[in-house]
Amino acid sequence: MIYLNESRTIAAINMIVGYFILVGCSSEGSRKQTAREETKSPQNTVVQIPDSVKVLSEGNITIISVDTITFQVPVEVNVTTENIYDGIFELKADSLIKRRVLILKNLAFLTTFEDLGQGIRSSLYVFDISRRSLVKDSIFKRDYLPSSAGIIVIDADNSKIFIVGKSAPYFAKKEIITPASFYKVKGVYFSFERNIYMEGELGIDTPSDSSIISFYKNANSGKGVYSLPKDWWQVK
Repeated sequence: MIYLNESRTIAAINMIVGYFILVGCSSEGSRKQTAREETKSPQNTVVQIPDSVKVLSEGNITIISVDTITFQVPVEVNVTTENIYDGIFELKADSLIKRRVLILKNLAFLTTFEDLGQGIRSSLYVFDISRRSLVKDSIFKRDYLPSSAGIIVIDADNSKIFIVGKSAPYFAKKEIITPASFYKVKGVYFSFERNIYMEGELGIDTPSDSSIISFYKNANSGKGVYSLPKDWWQVK
């Protein structure tokens, strides 16, 4: 016969044993979950973004895939899924096609952006597919060409890169101008050709396609544009 006090004691023991069994199961589950999480590699991420572009960060390299083309760049190169930007304006006759990436024969063009609070700035990276390397700016020792206006015109027919800058005061002339530069790709380097400018602003915030095309055509013909010294912004 089990008396009342003995019954209460046994019940208490059963409750304690049951508690520790539950705690043990919970701890084991937590350990298994932690183990599963530790098997994941936090350095490997792949995200699908528009225009059939994939960016995979793995260790000390970044792998960029565009359709069937894949190339690698050092992880220090600032290309991520978050900052790829449609800052390429491909010139087609009298129209522009805005792109994030552009493949022309042996070259892959790609633009990124950053917003410093005063509008979008973009950077043009060009990857030489056969050499498997980035084209470099030998003058400034960097792997890209910057555009303070976020506008880069690619004229494939004439192998020209037209980098448009943000409108700014030209103190020596006492006027607002829009600067731009011409480049070509020659071998493993960007080949600088010349700096020019037009008087006035190209457009506030978002210039129209027609104004960009007009600026580019005038820059080629010399109509309404002028040579710009490299240190124009320093000359008072």
